Parts: sequence; C-alpha cells; structure tokens
Amino acid sequence: MTKEITVQRFSQLCLLTLALNIATLLAAPTAQANDLASNDAELRVYEFPLLDFPYNNGRAPSMRQSLQLSTDFYLAGHNLILDQIANSDDIQHGQQAGLWTLLGLVAFDQAAGYLPLGNIWMHEEWHRASLGQRGINSSNKMYSIRNYATKSEFQIADAANLKLHHPQDWARMTTAGLEAQYEQTLEIEKQTFFNNHRPLMNTLGLRNVLSNIGYMDSCVTNKMADGDCTIWVYELFRPTAPVYFQSTRVLTMEEKKYLKQQRDLSLINLIDPFLFGKRGFTTPAGNWMWNANLRHELTPFGYTLASNVFLKNRDGLNIFGTVHLYNNETSTYPGIDVSLTRYPITVFEQPVHITPRLAVWMQPESLMFRDTSAKLGGLVSARIDVPVGKEWSVYGEVESKSMGWVAANEYLGSSLNVRIGLSLSVEHKTRWRSKMPVSIQ
Repeated sequence: MTKEITVQRFSQLCLLTLALNIATLLAAPTAQANDLASNDAELRVYEFPLLDFPYNNGRAPSMRQSLQLSTDFYLAGHNLILDQIANSDDIQHGQQAGLWTLLGLVAFDQAAGYLPLGNIWMHEEWHRASLGQRGINSSNKMYSIRNYATKSEFQIADAANLKLHHPQDWARMTTAGLEAQYEQTLEIEKQTFFNNHRPLMNTLGLRNVLSNIGYMDSCVTNKMADGDCTIWVYELFRPTAPVYFQSTRVLTMEEKKYLKQQRDLSLINLIDPFLFGKRGFTTPAGNWMWNANLRHELTPFGYTLASNVFLKNRDGLNIFGTVHLYNNETSTYPGIDVSLTRYPITVFEQPVHITPRLAVWMQPESLMFRDTSAKLGGLVSARIDVPVGKEWSVYGEVESKSMGWVAANEYLGSSLNVRIGLSLSVEHKTRWRSKMPVSIQ
C-alpha cells in the first residue's frame, strides 16, 4: 500500500463517519437543549481529526485519528439503533434495556469488528502507526476480504532493521493493537462520565477488555503461537535476537512465566464500574461525582499498572487523572497524568473550551526491559475548541513530550505534535433516568 492510497482511504473513512454521525442526528428524537433539565440531557460529541502532524506527513491515520474515527463509528451506530429501535419502555432506571435492543447492539458490535472503522481495523492501524512513525510502509489487509486473515503486512527486512536500531519501537509495535482497544474503552468512559453520553452501558468497552484478556490467554496456552503478546515477550527478553515470527515453543520457562504473569494481571482491567453500567458515585455532600478503574497495559519495557480517576463537580469542573506504576525487570517507577476536560473560558469575548494536560513520570532510561536506572520525563499539552456555529467547533491541540511511553502517542522519543479537527456537539434528551442530583449533571 502506498502512502497516497493510505491517505485517500483515510479521507474516505472520515467522510463515512461524518455521514453516519449526521444520520444519527437527523434520526434522533428532537429536543431543545435549553428546555432540558441538566439531569435529563446527554451531550453527544463526535470528532473529525483532520490533521495530526508530524505523523500526517504523507501517511494516515495516526493512532489518535483511527481511535477517534472508530469510536465515533460505534457511538453513532449505537445511537442510531437506540433512537430508532428502542422504545422508552425498554430502558428503566438507567440500567436495563429490552432484550432485543441489547442483542441488536451486541450484533452490531460483532459485525462492525470485521469492517473498516471497527475495533479490529483500529487494532491493526495502531500496529501500522508504530511502524509508520519510523518511516516503514505497511498495509491493513482488512480492506480486502480475500486477504483478511493476514490482517496487516510489512516487509520482514524493515522489521529487522527497526529492531536493530530501535528495539523499543519494535517491542511497542507488537502490543500497540492491545493498547488501542484499552484506549478506546477509556474514550467511551470519558464520554459516559463527562457528557452523560451512554449508548447502553459499555458493551464495546467490555468487548474490548474481554478480547484483550482472551488474546493474552491464547498466547499463554499456545492457541495463538504467533500472537502479538507472544512476540512481545520474546522481543522483551531478547532485544538483540533475530526478529521473531515462530511459536511459543521457542520461549524459555522464564519467558513463559512472565507471559503468564501478564495474562493474570490483565484481569485487573475488569475492576471497572463503567463496564457494568455504573456511571459514577456521589460524595456524601452531593457536590462531586466520581468514578475510578484500574488498568494493566503492556509497554516497550514491561508493563504499567494504573488507576484512572474521573471527577466532576456541580459547577461543571471536569478532571481526569491517572496514576501509573511503570514496571520493568529491575524496578517500579511512578508517574502521574492530569487533564482538565473542556473547561469554559472567554477569549476575545468569544466562549471557548480549553483542555490542558500535564504528565510527569520516571521510566526506564532507554525504555528497555533490563534498564537499571530511570529517567525523568513529561508531557504538556493544550487544546482549544472554538465554536463556529451552534453545534460545530474547530479544535486545535499542541502536545510536547520528552522521551517516554505515552498511550495513544506513536513516538517513544521526544516529539511535538499539532492536531487540528472539527467537533460536533449536540445535546439530546437522555434515554436514561439518572439517579444523580441535578446539581452535578
């Protein structure tokens, strides 16, 4: 696949998601936002990521772009089904839905997984982005039914060269697809918590988490001998060995034990109230709503254990934070990541929203499994959403990071990223009867 064809397909997928999202808006029950009580409203936010530089220098999509396109695709599909098929009696107290509606959504998720814009497509695009940021061309075989089983394809010589010069990037590439599915689950949870946008619990998030856990188990039990996590543990322990495309039979007992440990730790991802329909909890005084979950993700140097914390107060202050424990073979290192989501301010008498983010961490010095020392690093970013109409906004984001692993950023080295896109935000009467106080919705 040439770069030009890749960019062309990305443009086509952007148009497809735009058409689908507009269709859901036209099909949705009409309601005036000003007439809605805050506990009866949901804000549906769709984003169209037009530029992610420097990655979009002749190739697309980036990690963030494929993540947003896929998430929009699922949210729009769920909303279309719920708005047109589910009647008001199907959903009671914000927790239950009619059996046929539930089966329809599960069937949609299953079918969409095998289409461009589905979560499997996104999984493969994150592998490709990990290669693409080093200038390596690859193709996503999901565009071809005949070649679907091969999924993604690249030259082994390119892989060998990448491992020789950048073993961290090669190790990260092997697990980028699993990373994608955890990040998509997180995106849906942010929509659920901060926007009250709940397209039936979190069926896609639960599917992503169970899929990743099952994938890890398949690697451990040798049902998938050349699976991503099998290759990852081989590359982690053997950064100077030839590129691996064989089976778990070549793994040592130590490597198999480490892989099994990661499979067991992946069960931590089920400690997540969002996956089981719980949007949040209120403080005793009723001034704040909060939620939290745990995450385990594979990294180029080992793994991270993290806790995501969601906070929202009655004045609309939205805070998202993550506490990390980064682990390699020799030690454990801390990290923290905090952002203020869509904070309203006025610029030149124009109401806008800003999203500042700050992250600080200690990670293995060379991002390698056997590094014995750590290096301080960090990330700072700022995004601004400027309205260009009643429902549309233009957004711009600048993100600067030092060397280090950050989920949803292709670059392990230092980078300066500029992102531009469109955002569509529409308020609707919610399908869910909220139990939360009006004051904090």
